[in-house]
Amino acid sequence: MPTATISGAIGEMIACSVIMGFDGWSAAHVPTDGYDLVAFDDVGALRVQVKSGYPRQERDGRSRCYHFNNGSGGKKQLRHDQYDIICHCSLLERRCIFYAAASINKTSQRYNLSAFDDVHKEMDSWQKAVQIVREGFC
Repeated sequence: MPTATISGAIGEMIACSVIMGFDGWSAAHVPTDGYDLVAFDDVGALRVQVKSGYPRQERDGRSRCYHFNNGSGGKKQLRHDQYDIICHCSLLERRCIFYAAASINKTSQRYNLSAFDDVHKEMDSWQKAVQIVREGFC
């Protein structure tokens, strides 16, 4: 199923370019029902689901923050069996944070505005997520 929004498509392209910037990795945009990208190295392929967003004001009066829905479908259920890695992409900063899908246990996740400031977080979170997926534990 294709991406429903322009911001979703932009986030997928940002995430794809981030992954392709990592040594030894390639990525392809393959929007299907369940994941958005395939990332691969000489070991094998990983399915990546991208969630994109801008900072927003929370309705309950909390500070502006990033808020990502990890779930999908009408009831926003986690679907760990459909992808290996989930990517939270800041459209404002054009940066990503990666997680092994099996390590996500909440249907939504919030970040403060500085969460995407660390330029090393992309690589560090990618390496950790890949390690968890390939070792098969969380």
